[in-house]
Amino acid sequence: MAKRAPVEAFHGRLDVRFLGQAAFEADGAAVRFAKRNRTLAMLARIILLRGAPIARDVLAFSIFPDDDESTAIAELRRYLYLAGKALPESPRGPWLVADAETVRWNLEAGASVDVFAFETYAADPQTHAQAIELYRGDLLDEIYDDWIAAERERLRARYLTILSESIDRHRSERRYALAIESAKRILVADPWREDTVRALMSVRYEAGDTAGALAEFERFAKHLRAELGIAPMSLYNYVPTKDHLIQLMVDMAGSEYRYPAREPVDKRAAIADLARQGRDITRRHPWLPDAMR
Repeated sequence: MAKRAPVEAFHGRLDVRFLGQAAFEADGAAVRFAKRNRTLAMLARIILLRGAPIARDVLAFSIFPDDDESTAIAELRRYLYLAGKALPESPRGPWLVADAETVRWNLEAGASVDVFAFETYAADPQTHAQAIELYRGDLLDEIYDDWIAAERERLRARYLTILSESIDRHRSERRYALAIESAKRILVADPWREDTVRALMSVRYEAGDTAGALAEFERFAKHLRAELGIAPMSLYNYVPTKDHLIQLMVDMAGSEYRYPAREPVDKRAAIADLARQGRDITRRHPWLPDAMR
């Protein structure tokens, strides 16, 4: 049977990690549970409700879906008891608050939960970097209970969106190393994202790393052929060499010009407008003058 951590050894900090490999730490020391994965799934089901109560029968059926009602509820009672014994005592009250009908997590007991912190950071563009660092992996990536799937995909989608926004922001600020890092993080999570590979190639070229841009294409093409037996989509068929890549990048930059729909009456003003557009495009793509020589 799991033993409760002694009160004198616990100074009040309980860290709960559900992103990536799940873990509980009391003042930096691992909390060990009997029947680890099942207990973690049960605790996650309770904690992610953010203090809202969950009915015992609903909780029992989601954690023990293959058992009959009486067995599932009995198992839930046993797992709640063992989890309560394994968690350290908090000076601010029990972590788990249960009655005959429901169970809830005591938010006032003061645990730090990585999912909650991630969503707080994700809500503000100024703290997206912290959200990215906090996302160590998908929600409970070692556990495959049905109830986890929707929440896992929601958090994963939010993470990928933040990374995509980071690529655009860092690229506009010419912070190419950070843009490349964000793109690589996306490809770790989803290696089949051709849009991200395209962005990564563009960023490398804008940073002056033409060889790196071509290497990204070759790496992705090889991966596609090895794993799926297919070639990259049509965009990549036009960049077999450095010269093709340069021409493609020039064409992409040139497509940013906005020409008048009909012949302008004031041609001088129209020419001045094109000149301003050219200046702005060159500022966004400082590599363009050298590429056009």
